[in-house]
Amino acid sequence: MSRTAIEFILKAGVIWVTLLITSILGAMSLGLGGEPVADDGPLRGDQAFLIVNGLHALVLSAIAVRANLAGWKLGVLLGVTLFLAQSFLLVIEALYFAGSVNAPMKELRDGSVLTLMGAIGVVLVASLFWRRARATDHSELRISRLVLPVAAVAILYVFSYFTAGYFIAWAVPEVRAYYGEGIEIELVPLLAFQVFRGALWALLALALVRSMRGGAVLTAIIVGAAFSVLASAQLLYPNPFMPWAVRLPHLIEVGISNFLFGAIAALILRRSA
Repeated sequence: MSRTAIEFILKAGVIWVTLLITSILGAMSLGLGGEPVADDGPLRGDQAFLIVNGLHALVLSAIAVRANLAGWKLGVLLGVTLFLAQSFLLVIEALYFAGSVNAPMKELRDGSVLTLMGAIGVVLVASLFWRRARATDHSELRISRLVLPVAAVAILYVFSYFTAGYFIAWAVPEVRAYYGEGIEIELVPLLAFQVFRGALWALLALALVRSMRGGAVLTAIIVGAAFSVLASAQLLYPNPFMPWAVRLPHLIEVGISNFLFGAIAALILRRSA
């Protein structure tokens, strides 16, 4: 087994344990876990807990192994990536649609707190255990060179979002019924909101691209996998507010569209980063 493979496995294991511990501590501090959630989907809650955090650990480890950062800088990169992709960018969308689907605000808040605690745990672990930085080979950051690529990636996200949403998720009757057939959704404000989200995704992709060494294709695959897994894996959890018949189409939709978007975004931004 190569040194890189061993490093990847060790980092994934450490990050996985960190996410498990912070999730348990966070749930205890918030008083969660007292009421069992009925199984809904292919996994029980305990199975989803192990698998989802394991998937998150794998993609974060892939970033860590290829990063040209170390210590607290690497920790901040991993922590910010985790919090933005798994929580913030999804929660603001849930809040946007709150009027249409009666989003459970307490659960959104608790989920954000748990993710934030996990992100802080990852920052601390990376700061303690990964202190050796690798040389970087990219040029000095020039904001003027990034305006058009970042704008292009934001528009790409909007195209990806609506295309996958319409042809994958919206094609399922249960999804349309869950969102009230979209009667209360206004297209122009939604379009503007998704441009904003697309810009945030683009900036996150830029941060990852500039912080990773290696070939363009491998970087694109890692960024795509990170965006896909972190944004969709939690849909595997049993959820009393969103049935599996709705979560599964969203899992497929987000998993595919975010991977393709992330990979293409990385290739676009790498030229200017």
